Amino acid sequence: MKNIFFGLSILCLLFLSFCNRNEHTTTTGIILPLTGDIAVYGIALKNGINLALDESDIKEHIKLIVEDDQGNTRTATTVFNKLLLQNVDIIIGGAMSSVAAAIAPIAQQERVTLLSPSASLPSLTNSGKYFFRIWPSDTYEGYILADHAVNVLQLKRAAVLYINNDYGVGMNSVFSGEFGKKGGEIVFSEGYAQGATDFRTQLVRIRNSNPDVLFVPGYYQEVANILRQIKDLNLNIQILGISSLYDERIIQLVGEQAEGIVFTYPSYDSKSDDETIQTFVKNYSARFGNAPDAFAAHGYDVMKVVEYAVKQLKKNNEPITRETLRNEIAKIRDFNGVSGKFSFDENGDVDKSMRFMTVRNGKFVQL
Repeated sequence: MKNIFFGLSILCLLFLSFCNRNEHTTTTGIILPLTGDIAVYGIALKNGINLALDESDIKEHIKLIVEDDQGNTRTATTVFNKLLLQNVDIIIGGAMSSVAAAIAPIAQQERVTLLSPSASLPSLTNSGKYFFRIWPSDTYEGYILADHAVNVLQLKRAAVLYINNDYGVGMNSVFSGEFGKKGGEIVFSEGYAQGATDFRTQLVRIRNSNPDVLFVPGYYQEVANILRQIKDLNLNIQILGISSLYDERIIQLVGEQAEGIVFTYPSYDSKSDDETIQTFVKNYSARFGNAPDAFAAHGYDVMKVVEYAVKQLKKNNEPITRETLRNEIAKIRDFNGVSGKFSFDENGDVDKSMRFMTVRNGKFVQL
């Protein structure tokens, strides 16, 4: 009789374990630059993440642990290891390419998925099976910028003044290579330190090299100073930029000097007629007091990816582990995010379109 009761007890425990295994709380680490020079991007990403989780019908099964990397690779490595000690199931982070490049090898070693909302460095393609990103690689962005400059704008002599970090170096490499392949000539190329404020020496040398286009991959603070000093030097030149220039502060800081700049931007459009996007914009604006930019949209979508993976595993009654989460994310195809429809390829890179923007009459408009 004791053996019968013992056997029944074991069966009951196994049954309860089976039924409850998908009640597991998915602990999600968040690593973003929440203080420092680029905190504006990290805060927008975090706001998007929080909104997506608050709207989720399984939010009680997802726990966030948020860490600030300050945009610094050493800090990012420290907080990444701190999250590992807390047994996280998945990590959203590596907003900056340099940070993603520093922590992706640890994610690969520890077999935990690192899901980046905005890293774009081309070499991240080779980061291993546990790295995914929902922002297109610079390879694509640099390629379409070079093509647009040569074949649409008919510009043949380019200067490049880039921020000297992994992001800027990667952008310079891709753009310069493609520009040359398409028949253009790079007449000047030089990096500058993040936080630099005086670009007059470089701009004089750029003027002397007689380019017809200046490509300025960098963040809005430095680019605003570059634009001001271009005006001071009476340098009349077409400006090309990247997604970080879609920031109202650029127009506030430099006014009409921003007119006519051309830059790439994700397909996300806060003025879209799409009902899902309009709901997102309405809810985000009501909560945070400003319209969501592309970073907020990518933060929202990156959390939606985690939510989707958890839901799929629960639906299929599979255990929720680091490995099953990774495998579920790898299957994603034609995901309808507010930042655009996207899929992941075999390298964890995203397949997503981008568009061209400009400033016209003090407003950002699509070309």
